[in-house]
Amino acid sequence: MPINTDLNIAPYFDDFDTEKQFYRILYKPGYAVQARELTQLQSMLQNQVETFGDNIFQEGSIVKGCTFTIIDGLQFVKLVDQSTNQANFTPSQYVSTTVIENIGGQDTEVDIVYEVETQNLAAGDTTKLKAKIIQAERGYTSKPPNLNTFFVNYLNETETGKKAFTAGEPLNIIKKRYIGDTLDSTEYVQVDGSNLVIAVAGSSATGPAFGIQAAPGIIFQKGNFIFTAEQTVIVEKYSNSPDEKSVGYDVTETIITALQDSSLYDNANGSTNENAPGADRLKLTPQLVVKETSVADADADFFTLIRYKDGNPIELRDVSQYNVLGAEMARRTYEESGNYIVEKFNARSELRDANTGLEVVVSPGVAYVKGYRIESPGEQRFEIDNVSNTQVEQAQPVAINYGSFVDV
Repeated sequence: MPINTDLNIAPYFDDFDTEKQFYRILYKPGYAVQARELTQLQSMLQNQVETFGDNIFQEGSIVKGCTFTIIDGLQFVKLVDQSTNQANFTPSQYVSTTVIENIGGQDTEVDIVYEVETQNLAAGDTTKLKAKIIQAERGYTSKPPNLNTFFVNYLNETETGKKAFTAGEPLNIIKKRYIGDTLDSTEYVQVDGSNLVIAVAGSSATGPAFGIQAAPGIIFQKGNFIFTAEQTVIVEKYSNSPDEKSVGYDVTETIITALQDSSLYDNANGSTNENAPGADRLKLTPQLVVKETSVADADADFFTLIRYKDGNPIELRDVSQYNVLGAEMARRTYEESGNYIVEKFNARSELRDANTGLEVVVSPGVAYVKGYRIESPGEQRFEIDNVSNTQVEQAQPVAINYGSFVDV
């Protein structure tokens, strides 16, 4: 699938058309080079890459990296809308990040880590409870259950055994700067000269959450092999058992000018056009997102990488998914070996309750069906409804085919 951005507009005028069957731009002496010719040159090459890539990889497939890891011990903390300083509170401002700073004349990566701690010591404690902020989401007290929320990993336990923040208590936010592995500075986040203080919301304010982290990698989407940075996404905000959730990448297309990115000014030091604005850039940014499975299935452009049901991942595509090449490999496998099971899907029955009947629980397993590898990485549950109606048929002929043996 190609990009959605229309580049056949001013000032780019990219009117490349595959049906014209142009495959090279032949520049000639004495003729001016057109801007659209330079843009079309890229479109021609990109069309070749996209055609080849579509034959090999499924749209949205992982090509390299993007390893998924469950965030252990993830907890949610619901917060009020404003700080006690009466400042509007935006939780996403306090998610740990990496920035580039000029230190000693060199661009240096600086890790900014945010933590949150209890403002006051509890009776019998000599240390405050602290937690590292992993992710955050905006919400409103007037729209429960989606309040302002920090998703955290607790860093310690107090002497009195306190392991989680409690409703109503005030919290301070701490900002730490790391250069490499060295802690450079620690300071409290302040508003108007005093520490920013956020109160924990009311009942059911803390509890387990479920999130995953994706390592950097390459995916094939929109006809391009796109780099994905390390990302963290919350799959289930207020539970550690995700259900009917699907995870994948959405790609955002953005045109970047020199006004937005100063590196696009001419860097030819000493030339007459030094610091002149250069050509714009088309930026493709993959964002790891979570959608309801029904929404994900209805979106033809969304490629599900992980699908959760009843707390388990029932579908996991963490390796390359091949397109035409994969179909050919599956055809050969099926012709040679047919359908078969590699790791058995063990089944057991469980009684739901007296009125609704049984559930069949199928364990994880691996099989090849029509040559395609089918893996169920987690348990799956299927309902068996009670028999509520019975129909009796008498004196019905039952045919049987038999020879030297009978299949029963």
